[in-house]
Amino acid sequence: MARMARLVADGCGQPRGTRILHVTDLHNRPAAFRLVSALCRTMTVRLIVTTGDLSGLGGPVEWTLLSALTRWPAPVVFAPGNHDSDLTQRCMRRLGAEVLSEPRLVTVAGVRVWGYPDPNRTVLFGAAHNRELAREAAAEVRPPRGDPYVIAVHSERMVSEIPPGVRLMLCGHLHSRDVRVAGDAVIVRPGAAGGTNPWSGPVRAAVVDLDLPAHAPLGIWLVEIDGNRCRVDEVAVQQEADPAP
Repeated sequence: MARMARLVADGCGQPRGTRILHVTDLHNRPAAFRLVSALCRTMTVRLIVTTGDLSGLGGPVEWTLLSALTRWPAPVVFAPGNHDSDLTQRCMRRLGAEVLSEPRLVTVAGVRVWGYPDPNRTVLFGAAHNRELAREAAAEVRPPRGDPYVIAVHSERMVSEIPPGVRLMLCGHLHSRDVRVAGDAVIVRPGAAGGTNPWSGPVRAAVVDLDLPAHAPLGIWLVEIDGNRCRVDEVAVQQEADPAP
Protein backbone atom coordinates (compact mmCIF):
# COMPACT_ATOMS: atom_id res chain seq x y z
CA MET A 1 0.00 0.00 0.00
CA ALA A 2 2.93 2.37 0.51
CA ARG A 3 3.60 2.64 -3.23
CA MET A 4 -0.10 3.18 -3.97
CA ALA A 5 -0.27 5.86 -1.29
CA ARG A 6 2.61 7.72 -2.94
CA LEU A 7 0.79 7.61 -6.27
CA VAL A 8 -2.32 9.01 -4.60
CA ALA A 9 -0.28 11.77 -2.97
CA ASP A 10 1.24 12.68 -6.34
CA GLY A 11 -2.21 12.70 -7.93
CA CYS A 12 -3.68 15.02 -5.29
CA GLY A 13 -0.67 17.34 -5.08
CA GLN A 14 -0.01 19.74 -2.25
CA PRO A 15 -2.96 20.57 0.04
CA ARG A 16 -4.96 23.63 -0.97
CA GLY A 17 -6.50 23.83 2.49
CA THR A 18 -7.20 21.53 5.43
CA ARG A 19 -6.94 18.04 3.94
CA ILE A 20 -9.39 15.38 5.11
CA LEU A 21 -9.64 11.73 4.12
CA HIS A 22 -13.11 10.24 3.72
CA VAL A 23 -13.58 6.47 3.82
CA THR A 24 -16.75 4.46 4.18
CA ASP A 25 -18.01 0.87 4.14
CA LEU A 26 -14.71 -0.81 5.02
CA HIS A 27 -16.56 -3.98 6.11
CA ASN A 28 -13.60 -5.51 7.97
CA ARG A 29 -11.37 -5.52 4.88
CA PRO A 30 -7.73 -5.29 6.04
CA ALA A 31 -6.56 -3.69 2.78
CA ALA A 32 -8.93 -0.77 3.34
CA PHE A 33 -7.63 -0.14 6.86
CA ARG A 34 -4.03 -0.35 5.63
CA LEU A 35 -4.74 2.15 2.85
CA VAL A 36 -5.95 4.71 5.40
CA SER A 37 -2.77 4.27 7.43
CA ALA A 38 -0.56 4.53 4.34
CA LEU A 39 -2.29 7.67 3.06
CA CYS A 40 -1.97 9.36 6.46
CA ARG A 41 1.75 8.61 6.50
CA THR A 42 2.24 9.86 2.93
CA MET A 43 -0.01 12.93 2.78
CA THR A 44 -0.73 15.76 5.20
CA VAL A 45 -4.09 14.40 6.37
CA ARG A 46 -5.50 16.53 9.19
CA LEU A 47 -8.67 14.51 9.77
CA ILE A 48 -10.18 11.14 8.85
CA VAL A 49 -13.96 10.98 8.48
CA THR A 50 -15.47 7.53 8.19
CA THR A 51 -19.18 7.32 7.45
CA GLY A 52 -19.89 3.89 8.78
CA ASP A 53 -19.89 0.16 8.22
CA LEU A 54 -16.42 -0.41 9.57
CA SER A 55 -17.75 -3.78 10.70
CA GLY A 56 -20.02 -6.50 9.40
CA LEU A 57 -21.48 -8.00 12.56
CA GLY A 58 -19.89 -5.94 15.32
CA GLY A 59 -18.85 -8.98 17.35
CA PRO A 60 -15.78 -9.70 19.51
CA VAL A 61 -13.68 -10.82 16.54
CA GLU A 62 -14.23 -7.42 14.95
CA TRP A 63 -13.24 -5.70 18.20
CA THR A 64 -9.87 -7.41 17.84
CA LEU A 65 -9.65 -6.44 14.17
CA LEU A 66 -10.53 -2.80 14.79
CA SER A 67 -8.12 -2.58 17.73
CA ALA A 68 -5.30 -3.90 15.54
CA LEU A 69 -6.00 -2.02 12.31
CA THR A 70 -7.65 1.28 13.29
CA ARG A 71 -4.64 2.86 14.97
CA TRP A 72 -4.63 5.56 12.34
CA PRO A 73 -2.09 8.40 12.67
CA ALA A 74 -4.68 11.19 12.42
CA PRO A 75 -7.78 12.22 14.39
CA VAL A 76 -10.97 10.34 13.47
CA VAL A 77 -14.66 11.25 13.33
CA PHE A 78 -16.87 8.17 13.02
CA ALA A 79 -20.53 8.27 11.92
CA PRO A 80 -21.83 4.71 12.57
CA GLY A 81 -23.54 2.77 9.79
CA ASN A 82 -26.16 0.05 9.82
CA HIS A 83 -23.53 -2.70 10.27
CA ASP A 84 -21.80 -1.00 13.22
CA SER A 85 -22.85 -2.30 16.63
CA ASP A 86 -22.61 -0.64 20.04
CA LEU A 87 -19.48 -2.71 20.53
CA THR A 88 -17.96 -1.18 17.39
CA GLN A 89 -18.72 2.29 18.70
CA ARG A 90 -17.17 1.53 22.11
CA CYS A 91 -14.05 0.20 20.42
CA MET A 92 -13.68 3.35 18.31
CA ARG A 93 -14.11 5.56 21.37
CA ARG A 94 -11.43 3.53 23.15
CA LEU A 95 -9.13 4.23 20.19
CA GLY A 96 -9.74 7.97 20.54
CA ALA A 97 -12.27 8.59 17.77
CA GLU A 98 -15.11 11.10 18.07
CA VAL A 99 -18.15 8.85 17.62
CA LEU A 100 -21.38 10.45 16.43
CA SER A 101 -23.48 8.04 18.48
CA GLU A 102 -26.26 10.65 18.69
CA PRO A 103 -27.01 13.77 16.69
CA ARG A 104 -24.23 16.17 17.62
CA LEU A 105 -21.73 18.66 16.31
CA VAL A 106 -18.05 18.11 17.11
CA THR A 107 -14.90 20.03 16.34
CA VAL A 108 -11.81 17.94 15.57
CA ALA A 109 -8.57 19.31 14.10
CA GLY A 110 -10.34 22.61 13.50
CA VAL A 111 -13.09 20.97 11.40
CA ARG A 112 -16.71 21.10 12.57
CA VAL A 113 -18.61 17.88 11.76
CA TRP A 114 -22.27 17.06 12.42
CA GLY A 115 -23.92 13.67 12.08
CA TYR A 116 -25.69 10.79 13.78
CA PRO A 117 -25.83 6.98 13.51
CA ASP A 118 -27.84 5.10 10.92
CA PRO A 119 -31.17 4.07 12.51
CA ASN A 120 -30.92 0.63 10.89
CA ARG A 121 -29.12 -2.25 12.59
CA THR A 122 -28.56 -5.02 10.06
CA VAL A 123 -26.03 -7.82 10.17
CA LEU A 124 -23.95 -8.74 7.14
CA PHE A 125 -25.96 -10.91 4.74
CA GLY A 126 -29.05 -10.24 6.91
CA ALA A 127 -32.09 -8.02 6.44
CA ALA A 128 -31.78 -5.24 3.91
CA HIS A 129 -31.38 -1.60 4.82
CA ASN A 130 -34.85 -0.13 5.39
CA ARG A 131 -35.14 3.14 3.48
CA GLU A 132 -38.20 4.15 5.48
CA LEU A 133 -36.27 4.11 8.76
CA ALA A 134 -33.74 6.49 7.26
CA ARG A 135 -36.48 8.78 5.96
CA GLU A 136 -38.30 8.75 9.31
CA ALA A 137 -35.06 9.65 11.07
CA ALA A 138 -34.44 12.46 8.58
CA ALA A 139 -37.88 13.90 9.33
CA GLU A 140 -37.12 13.98 13.06
CA VAL A 141 -33.39 14.81 13.14
CA ARG A 142 -32.57 18.09 11.45
CA PRO A 143 -29.06 19.46 10.91
CA PRO A 144 -28.51 22.64 12.93
CA ARG A 145 -28.37 26.08 11.42
CA GLY A 146 -25.66 28.56 12.18
CA ASP A 147 -21.92 28.55 11.55
CA PRO A 148 -20.69 26.33 8.69
CA TYR A 149 -19.77 22.69 9.24
CA VAL A 150 -19.51 19.36 7.38
CA ILE A 151 -22.32 16.78 7.49
CA ALA A 152 -21.21 13.14 7.89
CA VAL A 153 -23.86 10.40 7.78
CA HIS A 154 -23.91 6.82 6.56
CA SER A 155 -26.80 7.27 4.10
CA GLU A 156 -27.73 10.51 2.39
CA ARG A 157 -31.38 9.59 2.98
CA MET A 158 -30.75 10.43 6.63
CA VAL A 159 -30.73 14.15 5.73
CA SER A 160 -33.93 15.50 4.22
CA GLU A 161 -32.63 19.04 3.72
CA ILE A 162 -29.10 20.44 3.85
CA PRO A 163 -29.16 23.85 5.57
CA PRO A 164 -27.99 26.92 3.64
CA GLY A 165 -24.34 27.59 4.33
CA VAL A 166 -23.40 23.91 4.67
CA ARG A 167 -21.10 23.27 1.71
CA LEU A 168 -20.13 19.61 2.09
CA MET A 169 -21.89 16.34 2.98
CA LEU A 170 -19.98 13.06 3.25
CA CYS A 171 -21.87 9.77 3.06
CA GLY A 172 -21.65 6.10 2.12
CA HIS A 173 -23.91 3.03 2.25
CA LEU A 174 -24.32 2.72 -1.53
CA HIS A 175 -21.08 1.11 -2.66
CA SER A 176 -20.86 3.09 -5.89
CA ARG A 177 -19.15 6.47 -6.07
CA ASP A 178 -20.87 9.76 -6.78
CA VAL A 179 -20.17 13.48 -6.40
CA ARG A 180 -22.91 16.02 -7.08
CA VAL A 181 -24.23 19.42 -6.06
CA ALA A 182 -27.37 19.79 -3.92
CA GLY A 183 -28.20 23.42 -3.23
CA ASP A 184 -25.16 25.06 -1.65
CA ALA A 185 -23.53 21.73 -0.82
CA VAL A 186 -21.45 19.12 -2.58
CA ILE A 187 -22.38 15.53 -1.69
CA VAL A 188 -19.40 13.15 -1.77
CA ARG A 189 -19.86 9.38 -1.78
CA PRO A 190 -16.50 7.76 -2.59
CA GLY A 191 -17.75 4.19 -2.91
CA ALA A 192 -16.98 1.29 -0.61
CA ALA A 193 -13.45 0.97 0.72
CA GLY A 194 -14.32 -2.66 1.42
CA GLY A 195 -14.99 -3.39 -2.23
CA THR A 196 -18.03 -3.66 -4.45
CA ASN A 197 -18.64 -7.17 -3.10
CA PRO A 198 -17.78 -8.30 0.44
CA TRP A 199 -13.97 -8.31 0.77
CA SER A 200 -13.36 -8.00 -2.97
CA GLY A 201 -13.13 -5.33 -5.63
CA PRO A 202 -11.29 -1.99 -5.61
CA VAL A 203 -10.48 -0.09 -2.42
CA ARG A 204 -11.98 3.40 -2.64
CA ALA A 205 -11.64 6.67 -0.73
CA ALA A 206 -12.00 10.42 -1.19
CA VAL A 207 -9.56 13.22 -0.43
CA VAL A 208 -11.11 16.64 0.22
CA ASP A 209 -9.29 19.93 0.81
CA LEU A 210 -11.38 22.33 2.89
CA ASP A 211 -11.39 26.09 3.13
CA LEU A 212 -11.77 26.96 6.82
CA PRO A 213 -13.77 28.42 8.46
CA ALA A 214 -16.17 28.36 5.47
CA HIS A 215 -15.93 24.53 5.36
CA ALA A 216 -16.20 24.73 1.57
CA PRO A 217 -14.34 22.18 -0.60
CA LEU A 218 -11.35 23.58 -2.48
CA GLY A 219 -10.49 20.25 -4.12
CA ILE A 220 -12.05 16.78 -4.30
CA TRP A 221 -10.29 13.63 -5.48
CA LEU A 222 -11.78 10.15 -5.80
CA VAL A 223 -9.27 7.36 -5.20
CA GLU A 224 -9.56 3.80 -6.47
CA ILE A 225 -6.94 1.08 -5.98
CA ASP A 226 -7.45 -2.29 -7.62
CA GLY A 227 -4.48 -4.60 -7.28
CA ASN A 228 -1.52 -2.82 -8.89
CA ARG A 229 -3.72 -0.20 -10.54
CA CYS A 230 -4.16 3.21 -8.93
CA ARG A 231 -6.63 5.79 -10.19
CA VAL A 232 -6.98 9.34 -8.82
CA ASP A 233 -9.72 11.51 -10.35
CA GLU A 234 -10.04 15.17 -9.47
CA VAL A 235 -13.69 16.17 -9.50
CA ALA A 236 -14.55 19.62 -10.76
CA VAL A 237 -17.65 20.78 -8.90
CA GLN A 238 -18.89 24.32 -9.45
CA GLN A 239 -20.58 25.74 -6.37
CA GLU A 240 -22.39 29.05 -6.13
CA ALA A 241 -20.10 31.75 -4.82
CA ASP A 242 -20.80 33.27 -1.43
CA PRO A 243 -22.55 36.62 -1.71
CA ALA A 244 -20.35 39.67 -1.36
CA PRO A 245 -20.39 41.15 2.15
